[in-house]
Amino acid sequence: MVKHTSLRGSAAPGAHVRRGGKRVPLERDADRFPAVVSTAVQLSRVRSTPGVLRVAPVTGGVASVRTIPTDRDRAMDSLRSLSPPVVVDHAYRPRSMRGTLNCITDRIIVRMDPRATVRQVDAFPASRTIPPVAEAVNRKAAGHEG
Repeated sequence: MVKHTSLRGSAAPGAHVRRGGKRVPLERDADRFPAVVSTAVQLSRVRSTPGVLRVAPVTGGVASVRTIPTDRDRAMDSLRSLSPPVVVDHAYRPRSMRGTLNCITDRIIVRMDPRATVRQVDAFPASRTIPPVAEAVNRKAAGHEG
């Protein structure tokens, strides 16, 4: 069994969740992180990244990546440097507790102003170098009532 104490305890100052009205501080998980994978090619790249031990689907296009603890940050950096980059972030758990693992990713939902032009909508993800995972269209606003 690998002890993770040397890698635990690091988190952004003030990182916390609320439980029962109380503030619970968070720490980074030593050997796991979430990855947003929207294609089979991205999934394959995650699986073949040095230091990655296992990749398990969580939900939709999100996978849980387990690594060798000392290789976690190197694997994350490697995935972020791909073209297009794989969206990854640290997994967090309540300090000194087992169980709940909190994953924060760059997967966001954006609602555009109904007056936004197609050009503005199309330019939005490109301006932030985040590839769209899925697109939902308000059919009524797009002129496709029914």
